[in-house]
Amino acid sequence: MHRLILAFFAALMLFATACQQPTANQNSKPVELTSTDIFLGHFAPLKGKSFAGRQVFASIYMESWAEKQLTLKVVEAGNTLVLLQLTVDGDDSRTWIISRENGAQLSLRHEQLKKGDDETEPGMYGGFAAKDGNGLQQFFPADEFTCNLLPAICNNTWVVQFDDKLSTLSYLLFKEQELVFRLDFDLMQ
Repeated sequence: MHRLILAFFAALMLFATACQQPTANQNSKPVELTSTDIFLGHFAPLKGKSFAGRQVFASIYMESWAEKQLTLKVVEAGNTLVLLQLTVDGDDSRTWIISRENGAQLSLRHEQLKKGDDETEPGMYGGFAAKDGNGLQQFFPADEFTCNLLPAICNNTWVVQFDDKLSTLSYLLFKEQELVFRLDFDLMQ
């Protein structure tokens, strides 16, 4: 009987030791998230979902989308790539591509397919994130590729931002530092 009790306690100790969580290295530092990590992380719970949008502002120089039906679908939402498909009155040829390029720097690219075929119009224009972005918003001034491709938009800056409650995603376009276009998408529906 005594041997049985000792064997039971030995097995119990072995089981308890096996189930213990490994202790953290005293010298290891917790991984700090960058503003880029936080910004991209806000898209993860939205993956596969679609959101109604509306035009909030368009300058007189921009085509008005005020009467158009706007839908944004989060097609992909990883830690290096976010694909946002914009549908305007049933036309789903526009995709905004937010990706980490050159290591950790974010970029925004606009892809627009022509109706009826797979050829792209002058596309993939956009820019790299400026240093003044944060976990809720990122600024993308036009880059050299964009300026060479479409010189008329060389002074553009695109902004993708979440409100502080993560209930609205906004897409803004500035030309020469003046707001000319804004779309808002309701993330709470």
